Amino acid sequence: MNPGTNIEMAYQSGTDEQQAFVQNLALFYTSFFRAHLRAMESNEENRGACLMGLDMLTSISYVDEVEVFKTCLDYWALFVADIYSGASIPTTPGGGNQVPQPAAGTTMEEAARMHEQYAAQQLAASAAANGAFAFPPAPGAAAGTAAAANGGAQGGGGAGTPLLNMQRRVVYGGVLQRLRALMVNRMAKPEEVIVVEDDNGNIVRETMKDNDVLAQYRTMRETLVMLSHLDYEDTEIQMLEKLRLQMAGQWTWHGLNTLCWAIGSISGTMAEEQENRFLVTVIRDLLNLCEVTRGKDNKAVIASNIMYVVGQYPKFLRAHWKFLKTVVNKLFEFMHETHPGVQ
Repeated sequence: MNPGTNIEMAYQSGTDEQQAFVQNLALFYTSFFRAHLRAMESNEENRGACLMGLDMLTSISYVDEVEVFKTCLDYWALFVADIYSGASIPTTPGGGNQVPQPAAGTTMEEAARMHEQYAAQQLAASAAANGAFAFPPAPGAAAGTAAAANGGAQGGGGAGTPLLNMQRRVVYGGVLQRLRALMVNRMAKPEEVIVVEDDNGNIVRETMKDNDVLAQYRTMRETLVMLSHLDYEDTEIQMLEKLRLQMAGQWTWHGLNTLCWAIGSISGTMAEEQENRFLVTVIRDLLNLCEVTRGKDNKAVIASNIMYVVGQYPKFLRAHWKFLKTVVNKLFEFMHETHPGVQ
């Protein structure tokens, strides 16, 4: 396989032996990077191979096979937590980043040291002022995610490795960007969503919760929240571009579902002004899509997504009376619909 191979398509058309090879390759990459990522990245000569391997693992993550995806997802959760725990940027309670911007001509090493010195200063100020500054907590840290990341994703190295935290964020920028796309495209169904597609392709009410899917959603949500904290703008750009494609006629039930579940999962990760601008676009486009789309099953899918998204952002609705009124009117309209999926 070359780096440009479409592994998702190759897996679908491959033999049992070829599919087993892809499964084993996923296990190899995830096991290797857990143990040796820090050692690989600390040697500049190895970084190209390291990035190529991570790109290959990203491609494998799109394979439509549950166990392959779970193997990849478990590692990505640790990898992102590792990057995030070392790159958390101090913010004021109002949400604005306070990191000084390097002057023109500043090298990457100098910028990284500036960032780390500033972070240390703000951490000291936080302790002295009893919480005057807040660091975004690494999601899942309470359950040991961050600790597992330090022991797993970092493997073979420590805080003294040559590649500094800010450098890692830059070096892995392309990988992190592709991971945001992966999480948006493959987001699992949240517990709040109770409509499913049955064996006949109809949209109906869910009768039994799938605990594996819920566990997968929680892992993906935590990972996407960290990815969003690392780059709010890229997260917004990717989501709005996918929404634009849905509006442009490329929409599918699965595509719209995963997008809206991802949008709902990052509630609270953006600054208030950015979040408001983002949601105005999202809710407006979803309402427009519901108006122009024909077919009760299609409308049921869109209705479910509208209600899920707005339910994840109550602060936005409280602050925007016009949108709240529109959503409530739409909700009453849905309540008159006898279609079981809408109900």
